[in-house]
Amino acid sequence: MKKFGILCVMALFAAIAFSSCQDGSSDQDKALAQKIENNEELSSSDYSHMIEYVGAYAEDAQKYLDMQINGDNLAEAKEGLAKLATDYPYVGVYRACIAATPLNKFSTDDLEKIAKYAGLIEFTAPAGYTLPTAGPDAAGLEEAIPDSANGVIAGAVDTVQVKDF
Repeated sequence: MKKFGILCVMALFAAIAFSSCQDGSSDQDKALAQKIENNEELSSSDYSHMIEYVGAYAEDAQKYLDMQINGDNLAEAKEGLAKLATDYPYVGVYRACIAATPLNKFSTDDLEKIAKYAGLIEFTAPAGYTLPTAGPDAAGLEEAIPDSANGVIAGAVDTVQVKDF
């Protein structure tokens, strides 16, 4: 009987853990989204969490976006992006908050995280953030410059400025 009770308790904890992770959100995410919607003061850890959350989403979404861009497995890409939308329900709220936050609100660590994710399509950097696109620190962010063979001549770009529209 004692083993059965322990087994039931373990099953209950497993069910709770599974259901709380089911949609990729947590109580922390829900509380943070509520803070944002209520225009409450955000802490440094709040900003850090938002950047990591949106960055993780952007990394996961990049695979599917590349599939769409290349015209490969469009159905799989569509399904993957739809699943990510349910796995990351607060990505829109967090993205908007990051984009609207002045740069001076972010710590040095946060700015390093932003630099890590800023080259991804689904990551929104704060307005005014300058992403270096040349040099050894930006390897992988540089894209091939079209040449005159296809009628496009482009010059070198050293930075990309995110503008607030």
